[in-house]
Amino acid sequence: MKFVQSFWSKPMTQGTGRLVNSGFWYNKRLFVYGSVLSALLLERHYKGNTVFVTDRFGKELFVDKLNLNFGEIIVELDELNDLNDTFWAMGKIYAYARMRESFIHFDQDFFLPHPLPAHLVEAPLVAYTSEFSSVKQENIYIPNLANFLNTFQALDPRVRSFCETSPKVAYNAGVLGGYNIDIFKELWDLCWEVVKDNFDIINRSDCHYYNVIVEQFLFTCLARERNIDVACVEKEEHVMKVARYTSMKFFPLTSSVHVIAEGKRSLVSCVYIEEILRVEFPEHYHQINRLLARNQL
Repeated sequence: MKFVQSFWSKPMTQGTGRLVNSGFWYNKRLFVYGSVLSALLLERHYKGNTVFVTDRFGKELFVDKLNLNFGEIIVELDELNDLNDTFWAMGKIYAYARMRESFIHFDQDFFLPHPLPAHLVEAPLVAYTSEFSSVKQENIYIPNLANFLNTFQALDPRVRSFCETSPKVAYNAGVLGGYNIDIFKELWDLCWEVVKDNFDIINRSDCHYYNVIVEQFLFTCLARERNIDVACVEKEEHVMKVARYTSMKFFPLTSSVHVIAEGKRSLVSCVYIEEILRVEFPEHYHQINRLLARNQL
């Protein structure tokens, strides 16, 4: 079992060779704090079994400058650099398909206080949580699927059928993986067909809201088609209603924290990330601050 993170830099650098945006975080400093803390916690729990899939900029930033030690580093995501940088999920989907053994991928805004329980590590498929509620359907999947179908006219018949006939629900990919790795190769193949058949449209569109379709919705359709159960790290009703699952204020007194959406822009949550990093991993904390002071990030 490998424990994986990925970073395709183009959405953050926009081809400039420097971080020019904060990736939805409050600022660049907190993006770096959060990403480094997330990686260090994984390496603490799964020392030597972590994998980082990235591009040349990502290796220079996180490995060469910020001294993160992954068990394996795969530098291949530069191959996506002709693609619209708002289609950021393609970097993650590439990382999933690149794995040759069972794996679990963690987003860089996901924080694991303790190792995952055995039933999740041993599951055929695992995700962060389900997004089956009527609120998620009405606000995310129904409108984004309609726009996806209207925008991309050239679609593989299976993809079109999934979009038109499948339930408008999905699993959240803040955590995604399992031992059934063939499904992720199929996911990549389906998504790459979408890219190839609609390349010009993609490169002149804002694809931000299509990421949940190609990554989360199509994964869910493939799992349903194969009749494979997906184990979840957290229950959907807990994530929607209990703040401790999305705010670092409660770390480590919870099973996991996924700092999503508004949480990244909340100084309350972000202050805790900085403090945890400073206390738990002071060398990395001070290295980040030195590099920021020299304008080297």
